[in-house]
Amino acid sequence: MSQKRNEPIRVSAWQAAMEYGVTLNKVTSGLKSNNIIPGKDGKYSFKDIVTALSSRSGLEQKAKDARYQRQIDEAETAKIEREEKRGKLAPIEKLTAYAADIIVQVVSLIRHSTLTEKEQKQFIEQLRAIKFEPK
Repeated sequence: MSQKRNEPIRVSAWQAAMEYGVTLNKVTSGLKSNNIIPGKDGKYSFKDIVTALSSRSGLEQKAKDARYQRQIDEAETAKIEREEKRGKLAPIEKLTAYAADIIVQVVSLIRHSTLTEKEQKQFIEQLRAIKFEPK
């Protein structure tokens, strides 16, 4: 014997609101935020209604994601500060200043060397081409 397949439950937004004890606006806004449109009969499947009422709205989800991202960023910043205090990391500003001092000293050595003027310019141009920017 074959069993008869049950027809899917289909209800209007108003019927769903009455059944679940929520406002019609809550049902319709959930349907809109999930891009759910009614069928030819103007009604929604039970699955569509459950999705509309249980899923988070787009703005609410974005706000939740932003909160999590902020927590992640704060944790990362705290980790970097701890490592800097332990001496594992050096501030970029100090490293850049240190590198600039070294370049000044090297340029001075090049200018006072016995290299030809052309060789001196070539070395100095190569030093100036070095970028000291964080990646």
